[in-house]
Amino acid sequence: MSFQLTSTDIALNGTVLSANCQRVDGEMQPSSIDLDPLFGNINGQFQFGQSDFAQTANDSSISTQDDGTILLSGTLQTADGDWVQASINLSDYIANMDGNLTPVNPN
Repeated sequence: MSFQLTSTDIALNGTVLSANCQRVDGEMQPSSIDLDPLFGNINGQFQFGQSDFAQTANDSSISTQDDGTILLSGTLQTADGDWVQASINLSDYIANMDGNLTPVNPN
């Protein structure tokens, strides 16, 4: 999926991921997607296909790894009420589809 290979200016504002994404015709266009309806917090782990991770998360951010993947990271609350560091590879779940950031189920 690797949306980051065809996107620039990737940023996270609250729970909204934004980027300038390349269309099939080569032109770039701005795109954004709210991650909160796509990812949940299951006992301190980000989970794709759930929702509302932001309700039990602090310090959410994105970072680019050495291999180019984009991680969503944050401090998530566990079922016991503890707070733990967690991250998930957005490159596995978000694609650039003709200039639009789009969720994709990797299974």
